[in-house]
Amino acid sequence: MKTSKNFINGKWVHGKKKKYYYIKNFNGEKVSKYPDSDKIDLDSAIKSTALVFEKNSFFKSKNQRLKVLNEIYFKLKKNIKSIINAEVSETGKIYEDASKEIHSGIELWKSAIQVLKKTNFRKKTNIKKQILISALEPIGLVGLIIPWNYPFIVSCERLPFIIAAGCPVILKPSEYASASVSMIIKIISKTSAPKQLISLVHGKGKKIGKLLVSDNKINMISFTGSTNVAKDIIKNSSSSIKKLSLELGGKNPMILTSDANLEKSLKYITENFLENAGQACIAGSILFIESKIYNKTKKRLINKLKKIRSFQKPITKLHNQNIKNFISSSIKKGAKIVYGDKKSLKSNKAVEPFILEGVNRNEKLFLEEIFGTVLILKSFKSFKNILNELNKNKYGLAVYLYSKNKTKIKYFEENIRFGRVWVNCSLKSWHTNLTIGGFRNSGYGSETSSEGLKNYLVNKSIISMKS
Repeated sequence: MKTSKNFINGKWVHGKKKKYYYIKNFNGEKVSKYPDSDKIDLDSAIKSTALVFEKNSFFKSKNQRLKVLNEIYFKLKKNIKSIINAEVSETGKIYEDASKEIHSGIELWKSAIQVLKKTNFRKKTNIKKQILISALEPIGLVGLIIPWNYPFIVSCERLPFIIAAGCPVILKPSEYASASVSMIIKIISKTSAPKQLISLVHGKGKKIGKLLVSDNKINMISFTGSTNVAKDIIKNSSSSIKKLSLELGGKNPMILTSDANLEKSLKYITENFLENAGQACIAGSILFIESKIYNKTKKRLINKLKKIRSFQKPITKLHNQNIKNFISSSIKKGAKIVYGDKKSLKSNKAVEPFILEGVNRNEKLFLEEIFGTVLILKSFKSFKNILNELNKNKYGLAVYLYSKNKTKIKYFEENIRFGRVWVNCSLKSWHTNLTIGGFRNSGYGSETSSEGLKNYLVNKSIISMKS
């Protein structure tokens, strides 16, 4: 079992109080040991990281930042296998899936390099006797809170753009999966970056996370996680006016029209709801099927699932039981099992995919993010009516459409109010030059791409008389 440390003031250190917690896999086996950090550890991290921002030229030098980002990118590529193994050990991901994620995550560093090269941080205009300067400057010290479901790729969606903007970072990984994040910091520590550029502080979210978001020295918080936790962050950060960037939950609909290519659509739909054992904020969880093809689609979908031999397990037994409780509660309220073993809900085994129909629109399973392989089927007749319904959903993160009708596709793209939209493809299709964001309770702020860089910058206007 591996014992990890915090990275504070350019050094790998134990927590001051020498307390630890363990990360366990689904079977309850201890796989990692981390410092259960306290306020004294976080204060030390904030002090050293804030100090380097004031004194080091790195944060004002675009060339220095480009040099460091290039070093990180190539070192990450050299350590791909180790990073994949670290991700698999704590999250329980299938190796092939983790491999694709790690490769994609590393390419985000390359994207940040390209964005930084194109960014002009200082634009000057001459007007009569005055010089007008529009400057982009780093927002300052960023608190970065990473989730357990995609620790590596979520770090890579943010960290390279934060560095590109010229901001130092206090990084708090999830207490359920931290190994791949620690590897990123180890790699950064071996580059020419300032040693205090990033502090890594392990610990429980309810303690360290709360202290981090409420600290007045933190200028911005970037958080990926549940909407309920985000509401606490908004409250706890209100003692100081700090910027928040929040990527939150989603109850993500998929729409299947009668004119769609059914075989291809079902392939994508299956990928959407099985991704990472359903533990993805953008995973599809409700399938709206045009009524005239409802029964045919249901049969084909069941047959498709029957051919899959193995499924990824949820991250912990506790989460596994929570998923089962959601399903059992819905069945008691009248939902019908279309696919799935009802007896398994009372066993200790990992929950496998369930498809349900007859789920009431007012119950929790229909309204809330489950983070499991549970798919709800609903039929519809009016395409415009279903879009209107979806736009009233409290979440607005991800949505999927399967149709050949160009008029419907155009109407959908122009009128749907969700941050991430897929048409005739699956969530496995994504590009590093696109921006991540959501509507309504799915958060605010932009990550990745040029908008992701701007997210960590502030505008400064200067008017100067010509001498």
